[in-house]
Amino acid sequence: MSDIKAEYRFKCSYPLKIKMKIITSLCMILLLQYVASSLKNPCMGKEVKLSCPYHRPVWKFIVKAGSSRQIHLTNWLDNRTIISSSAPNQFEGVLGITQNNQLTISSFQAKHNGIYMCVDETGRRKKYHLIAVQCQVDVCIRDNAIIECPIYRHFNHNKLVWTHGKTTILEANRHLDTTYFNKAYRGITLNKTLGALVVPPAFDDIHQYTCALYSDGGQTPKRLTIKLNQMNCIEKISVFAKENVELVCPYHSLLKTHSETIKLIWTKGSRKIATIDVHGYEVNDKSISVAVDGNITLQSVTGRDNGTFTCSVLRWGKIELARHSVTLEVKPLPIASLDSIRNKGNRTNPGIASGGSKGKQASTLISVLVLGTLIITTT
Repeated sequence: MSDIKAEYRFKCSYPLKIKMKIITSLCMILLLQYVASSLKNPCMGKEVKLSCPYHRPVWKFIVKAGSSRQIHLTNWLDNRTIISSSAPNQFEGVLGITQNNQLTISSFQAKHNGIYMCVDETGRRKKYHLIAVQCQVDVCIRDNAIIECPIYRHFNHNKLVWTHGKTTILEANRHLDTTYFNKAYRGITLNKTLGALVVPPAFDDIHQYTCALYSDGGQTPKRLTIKLNQMNCIEKISVFAKENVELVCPYHSLLKTHSETIKLIWTKGSRKIATIDVHGYEVNDKSISVAVDGNITLQSVTGRDNGTFTCSVLRWGKIELARHSVTLEVKPLPIASLDSIRNKGNRTNPGIASGGSKGKQASTLISVLVLGTLIITTT
């Protein structure tokens, strides 16, 4: 009898477990779809417009998801929507309301990140979750560009696709393993930690790169286009001789990615002066010291240090991921000022200080500069 009960219990509970798993999966899918649909990524510095389909709404702002504190951005007064006096300071001068109750932010920045909600008199509401992203990458013409996908960490996805204009560069799975690569873009690499493209200076004919995130279920992919702004910005440093000069490599953070295969190389012209990796560093010049972050310091520079210093990030010692150059100009020390010369000439004669007869007969030459005329007196 007990065996029959056990068998009956197993037959009844087994389908129930399957049903619970299916229901849980469906709930998770719906939740992810809701989060993805409500999250928006406006570009920094651009105007943002949020529409509200309700009549006589009030706009509210929530700094963090799950927070119960709601800050009024607008109020309803005399049959029109006005900006609330209690709006946070970071919105001063950027908030606006259109005739159809559309909320506008003239220049969206990271300080404006949060949840925006319009609520009508009946309690109906519409939410926008906004997180600003950087849609432009500034890079020197001679340097490699590291182009991140700002929405990469904000959305659940199974495939990442990078395009250059309308041409696909590469496709990668959720683990950032490349599944397709266009051979026409040989030289471009994918950073497997950031999901970013590392683009050498040669690819500068089209300045727009688009990352697209695809997920299961046939949903519309999330896309963001990043503009590459190339500038003629050769960094130059001018210092006087005998000074210590620190040269900064802006790509030292790449040492943390694929640490066993990445090296940072400092060169002057074609001569290698320092090699840095996660295990330590090797210096070929005793006048150079190396910091933990990959920057180098030239001790007591002279005219022989004039030239161009370059830091290069290499993978497996041969694939260049990034490069940055600094031109150093060492100027000779300035001529000693008249004050320093005068101070040296006015040093007390030891004979006078001792008060001896020999000191009284001694002559001192005093130089005084009066209105541009050099007057020499002898005592």
